[in-house]
Amino acid sequence: MLLDPAAALLTAEEFLPLRPSITNPRGRNSFDLRYARALLASGRMADARTVLDDIEQSPVAANQAGMAAAVAMQRALIDLSGGEPETAATHARRAQEELASLQQGDASAEAWSILIHALRASGQHASARDEVERFGRWVLTAPDLARARLLSTLASAEQAWIEQRRDDAGRLYTDALGQAERRAVPEDTADVVTSWGNALISDKDLDRASAVVGRAARWSTQDFGCALLQARLYRALGETDAWHAALDRARALAGERPLPATVSAPALPLGHDAG
Repeated sequence: MLLDPAAALLTAEEFLPLRPSITNPRGRNSFDLRYARALLASGRMADARTVLDDIEQSPVAANQAGMAAAVAMQRALIDLSGGEPETAATHARRAQEELASLQQGDASAEAWSILIHALRASGQHASARDEVERFGRWVLTAPDLARARLLSTLASAEQAWIEQRRDDAGRLYTDALGQAERRAVPEDTADVVTSWGNALISDKDLDRASAVVGRAARWSTQDFGCALLQARLYRALGETDAWHAALDRARALAGERPLPATVSAPALPLGHDAG
């Protein structure tokens, strides 16, 4: 949540020697899930898969409320990062439906957000739009779930942008950023800034993009997503030296994650290509 995956991973690995002392297998599964999340955030995809496999083989995992869904959500993130959006959508839908049935609101919202992104990435745009609408209706019944409300607002902003409703999108993005800043959780701010910043860069609205992206600059040395966003902006601006430096930071943080061409490919002169 603080966008410091290296510190999260270090904390988890410092605890590993003590893991055998956890006598409750459910407690071990809970720790292992957090360890897998730290591995995933650090780009160690293969290791994260191994830990998730171990959780699923635990004799109590199937009866541990929400654990199967939590594992499915992490698998969805791995698949989405690895260019397998259809598989990611399958995992995310399973996670969202189970978490909703368990009334685990914020976790269900996380899975819903992943599902929408996976559907878009796999070209299932009508299904993604339907899920955005369902998400928005559902969140009205859970007004006390701040993270869920933010993710729903962000999904609606993205949908408005996709549909070329720029005024609506701008209003919704502004609302989402306000929610994030009130919560003062780095993960929230980065989620909104990354989405809005990428949209503005794609539209070649680079002045506004610079202002938005700057809100996440402080985390670009430690978080892969923020590093990618900064590199993409510098590439679009034609600031070659800054782009190369940001690209080096992104590569250092990537682990097994690929760098998209919108960040790594040589750009045409400013004014010809911002994407």
